[in-house]
Amino acid sequence: IPVSPKRLRRFYEAVKFEEALSEACLKSPNSPGRVPSDPPPDRSYDPEGGFRFFINKLAHVCDIHRGGSTVTGIAVLQDFDGVRYFIGSNERSEIDLAKVEEFLRSLFRLLRGTRRHGEPLNSDPLFVSIFHHIINFNQPRIRKYLDWLTRQIPSCLSSLQRDFAQVSDTSEPDLRAFLVELQSLVTRFEDARVRDHVKGIRCCASIIEYVDAQRAKSMSGIILAMSRENTINPATTWCDLRHNMARLKAYNVSTKSIISAYNFWPELFQEDIHMEMVPSSRPHPNPLRRLDTTAAAMLGRMVADDAEIELRRAEAEQLKQFNLDGILHKACARKSFTPLVHGEVLVHDAARTYLLENPGVTYWKNWRFVGSSKPTCRLCSYYFSCINDVTVRESHRILYSRWRVPDVFDERAAKARDEILDSIAKKIRQDALQTMRSKLPQGRNNDSSSFPTVPRFFARAAIKSSQSSNRGVAPVVEFGHGSNSTSSYEHASEDLLVEMMERQTFTASFEDDEDDDDENGGVLLFSGRGSR
Repeated sequence: IPVSPKRLRRFYEAVKFEEALSEACLKSPNSPGRVPSDPPPDRSYDPEGGFRFFINKLAHVCDIHRGGSTVTGIAVLQDFDGVRYFIGSNERSEIDLAKVEEFLRSLFRLLRGTRRHGEPLNSDPLFVSIFHHIINFNQPRIRKYLDWLTRQIPSCLSSLQRDFAQVSDTSEPDLRAFLVELQSLVTRFEDARVRDHVKGIRCCASIIEYVDAQRAKSMSGIILAMSRENTINPATTWCDLRHNMARLKAYNVSTKSIISAYNFWPELFQEDIHMEMVPSSRPHPNPLRRLDTTAAAMLGRMVADDAEIELRRAEAEQLKQFNLDGILHKACARKSFTPLVHGEVLVHDAARTYLLENPGVTYWKNWRFVGSSKPTCRLCSYYFSCINDVTVRESHRILYSRWRVPDVFDERAAKARDEILDSIAKKIRQDALQTMRSKLPQGRNNDSSSFPTVPRFFARAAIKSSQSSNRGVAPVVEFGHGSNSTSSYEHASEDLLVEMMERQTFTASFEDDEDDDDENGGVLLFSGRGSR
């Protein structure tokens, strides 16, 4: 049942007006940028928080292209005959969805195969095989990051001596040497991938490990200071360098998270799991092609009170110098403005339909969560706040106008859909009026996080397990030197251990089966490969 043209127009008018306002505000030479809106990292210590983290990371390694087409949503149900995944993306063909399923099934086989061959589950070969498998599937996106690094590093090196003294008293040669080595690794990758695909994957892995190693962590604060991020005058090249390094690091974090999740919940990775690959929606035609697209006309339809209309039009007049009407007209007439259903919404809709048709089926462990490869966009966030039957990732608050609600096929569902659209439109109108008043657009500059974090739940769970064990723990990190030092977790505070494990990018992983503990009786802590 289609949405009425009038309701569609009201909805997308508000969306496009807010979108155009944000663009016009950022054109001002005095613009302070956007309202800072980094989603808070998930610091959950409970199993449900760890599960959410894992699902988001599993979705992350399925999102292989920039531009939004492969943004992926995942939900997990407990069916009568086992675990059932629902997986969907913004805009993937059936062939591409089949490739995602094969990638995930082969990934799960790699995890299960370690037991058949007697390989310890926290082994270096396990990490390498899964890490390389993920890197190989994600080559389209990773190559983009590396291509950008080849341009950003020389620019940063050229500005280093000029900018460095303003932000840090640490020796400039350390940062220069770090960047030169990173540049060398990227060049080596470019040479290798042309001649030998396997060698190219290894070189790519070396780059990711390099930007996640301890040396890179010591440089990260300096690079952040150099970027002047969230200031009125950010250093764009340094901002981009930091972001791309963080996005590369995210593949290391995701690999470790998936391995750790297998240790906790091996039933999620078994051969007999079901995977429902949800077809992407059909994009709808542009609903605003014939619309009067001046700011004054839109405000007349968006605001009810005559006095307020004139007040808002006066505020909009201030943005005419930045071509607000031109931006509006271009945005509404754009041929690429063909709304589609985003991956998280697709997956939720398919899972909810399955639950209604199969009484007794539930979300796995009753953890009602729809994960995604990126933080949710603003419209998805508003949509799920109206649905209110699942939790989703925190929103990055960026407004993507190429968005629509799922198709419905009965009058009751159509009525509920219309109420949701009206509710979202009301919130977007409020956002637009706030943007017009403050001249501060919402949303981050990037829709993916520049601060990928390791899952604290896995680390804390391993620590609690070790502290409750009477058999001692495996030495992992030395605290100091000499006779008063300790290399065992049992003598350190829990919070300090979590902090140290995060700093060294340790991800805890331990077996459900006691026979799989290491020979000293300690808890296995997966740390990946050694730092370079």
